[in-house]
Amino acid sequence: MQTEIAPMEIYVPGRSWSDLRRAAMAAGLQEIAGGRLILRFFPTPACARLTEQNLQGFRSMLWPRVYADLRTAGVRGEDAAEHLREAMTK
Repeated sequence: MQTEIAPMEIYVPGRSWSDLRRAAMAAGLQEIAGGRLILRFFPTPACARLTEQNLQGFRSMLWPRVYADLRTAGVRGEDAAEHLREAMTK
């Protein structure tokens, strides 16, 4: 039995599908069947308060948002969410 790997989700500021396409093109990404990367809209002015910027200029989600997203990703996501919560609240 093979273990399925959950896709990586990237939140992109924008409000339309063309915003997602532009972000993908700017990053040199192209759509492929069975790909493991999902671009999602993050069209909120609160983005700066809900993310952290690293040295390379990328923004990463704060752990409570990641926890909430993992909880909806099925059984393996729930396990990962609980591990994250335990690690972050020690």
